[in-house]
Amino acid sequence: MTDLFSLVEHPLAVTLIWPFALGLLLPPVLRWLAGGATGWRIAVVAVPLGLLAGLVLMLGRPALPPPSSTQKLPYLLTAAAAAAAMLGLLNPRPARIAAIPAALLVVGGGTLWMAGARLGRYETVDLVLLLGGLGLGFAALLGRLSQKAEADGAGRQLLVILAALGLGFVAINGGSASVGQAGFMAAAAGAGFLPWLLLPGRAAFGQAGVVAAGGSLALLAAHLVLSRPSGLVVACLAILLLVPFADGPAARLSNRLGIGQGRFGKPARLVVLGLVAAVPTAIAVAIAILVGAGLPS
Repeated sequence: MTDLFSLVEHPLAVTLIWPFALGLLLPPVLRWLAGGATGWRIAVVAVPLGLLAGLVLMLGRPALPPPSSTQKLPYLLTAAAAAAAMLGLLNPRPARIAAIPAALLVVGGGTLWMAGARLGRYETVDLVLLLGGLGLGFAALLGRLSQKAEADGAGRQLLVILAALGLGFVAINGGSASVGQAGFMAAAAGAGFLPWLLLPGRAAFGQAGVVAAGGSLALLAAHLVLSRPSGLVVACLAILLLVPFADGPAARLSNRLGIGQGRFGKPARLVVLGLVAAVPTAIAVAIAILVGAGLPS
């Protein structure tokens, strides 16, 4: 029994295995419980719930009321999953309309809640720059993910995975191991969910995925900035904002190389997208590692 508990609580299992397992196994369970069409539309909640499971295993049961922004994250991830589930129950057009207020409520409201009393420590100009920068970053991330969210769900999820990996490495080298670990959890949960976006009659990403997967990533980024507001972190996160914009260059490269035709055309284009999106991820991670190692910034 002791060996079993040590396996459950092993850092590798907490960070990668259990979030991946939930991301992989929860969608078919939801499909069975809620029915085929409905279950697939809400299946993307597996991503924030996989991250939530990892955080609970890492931090223990969240306190109520939560005393810190880290302890607030589990509640915000629960809210993101709930909002995504409600969006998944709507038809595409109402979901696109409701996604904006849902994202504002979960991400914007969650950021302000995590900041809490710390907002009073900033000068007015610094506060405007902080909240304005976060707002622009979130708008760019979620707005870009919402484009082609229904038509190319696998591509949207792949971009979230790469951005989460980059966030994890940036956080670790920026002085926040807990946020770094959470970034890897988000990537693992997203990787578990990714295969369900590739199957015929597959799960959907849609606007629910923008709030669930993109919102989870935005909340982690907000927590990192609020807990480690350094120039290194901000610069690297700004570079990571290029990841959601990789689909344009990737599409042009695929067309130039003649990739996209035939039976394996779609997976091949997904590979090209991943390679292109890996470039800004690698740049951000390299800068974080080099500056974190003491090289001049």
